[in-house]
Amino acid sequence: MSLTVPAPMVQQAIEGEVSEQDFVAVIRESLPNAWRIVESLVERRNETGSSLEAFGAEPMDEPTRGELLRMLAGTAIRRAVERHFGVELLFQNCTNVAVCERGQSDSADAAEFTSIRSQILNQKPDLVMC
Repeated sequence: MSLTVPAPMVQQAIEGEVSEQDFVAVIRESLPNAWRIVESLVERRNETGSSLEAFGAEPMDEPTRGELLRMLAGTAIRRAVERHFGVELLFQNCTNVAVCERGQSDSADAAEFTSIRSQILNQKPDLVMC
């Protein structure tokens, strides 16, 4: 299961629409480690004024990696997080995510982060099964 959704929200979804604000709250509560990663990247990007901030390709504990994968793999989840923070999320591997300003995923920094070359250079034996 990707998210821990309270029963009243499930009922609300059965009956109609759920607000994005409520959905974002569920994401933040269900995926706290992944949320903190994205939040810290956004804060760092805002502080430095850089066009892109990346987390890094270092191994992380299994619960955090699982949360990050669930956040990035679920389109509705990923897009809600992107809209909440006003960024685009770029995904390189199971431990490396980056944020860039919305509409800037084709910038030079983003293109380098998502390039075939960078993808190959960031492959490590300990990440094969992630």
